This record gives sequence, structure tokens and C-alpha cells, in this order.
Amino acid sequence: MNILSKAVLTACSAGMISSIMQALVVGKSGKRMMKLLVNTVVILCIVKPFIGTDFDFDFSDMNDLEEQPIYNTLDDDFSKYYLIQAELSVKNEVEKALKHDNIKYSSLSIKCEMDEYHVIAVGNVSVVVNNEESRNMVIGSIRKLLPDTTVYVTLEETDAQRDQSKSAKIDRQ
Repeated sequence: MNILSKAVLTACSAGMISSIMQALVVGKSGKRMMKLLVNTVVILCIVKPFIGTDFDFDFSDMNDLEEQPIYNTLDDDFSKYYLIQAELSVKNEVEKALKHDNIKYSSLSIKCEMDEYHVIAVGNVSVVVNNEESRNMVIGSIRKLLPDTTVYVTLEETDAQRDQSKSAKIDRQ
């Protein structure tokens, strides 16, 4: 009778904990995953008293995964993938903002960075424009979207300026 009372007590406490956890989860897919996880734990908790004392949950092998060289390679590959995706996403948003403000630019590049906790942040935004007025507008437009990001705006050299600098070089010789 002692084993049966342990099983019932374990099932009741697991049921109470699962109800609390399911109430905290938001979203349909999150609730499904939580139900699957909680039901698995409840079944294991009910079965454990009947199996005996030799049955234990052991998660010590989980730490061994981080020590394997393939783990670091996968981690680096996933980090690079998410950085590229973040840069593309931010670039699309910046392009939309510049288009909305009718700002013309020659090129746009975004540099995202990931810290040791795998948090992605926009490191800097570089834009090439063809006049000083656009330069100031670009800075204002990007500051609204990304207030804490470093913005580099460079002026594109026009054909007339290139020709003038070439002729100045020739005159000096």
C-alpha cells in the first residue's frame, strides 16, 4: 500500500505543478508542447514507485555534449546563420524606413554582432549617399529606427568630382 500511496501522491503533485505551468504558457503551440512534456513527466512519476529504487533520472550526460568538438562547430554555424538572418531583417526594415522618407542612397550595409550570451545586436549601419542633405536625412531616419546604433554615412563622389580630382592630379605632375 505504501507504493500505491507514493504513486498517487506523486501523480497529484505532478498534476498540480502541470496545471500551474500550463496556465503560465501563452500560445497554442506552446501549450501543446507543454502538455506533451508535462504528460511525459507525470507518466514517469507515476511509474517510478512501481519500478523500484534502481530507476533514476540522470541528466549528467547532457554536460558532455558541450565538450565535444562538433558542438562548437554547430554552435558557430548556427550563430553565423542567425547573424546573417538578423542583418537581412534589419536591412529590410532600414530600406523601408529610407524609402518611406524618400531618401535615395547608393549602398546600405548592416553589421550585427552576437555577445557571449547569444544576444544579437546591431553593431553599425553604413550608408553611402550622393549629397549632404540626404546624409542628414539618413541619420535622422535611422536614429528613429535604431537609436543606439552607430551610423556611418559617407558621401559618394560624383563623376564631376572624380574628373576634377583627376585633373588636379594631372596638373600637379
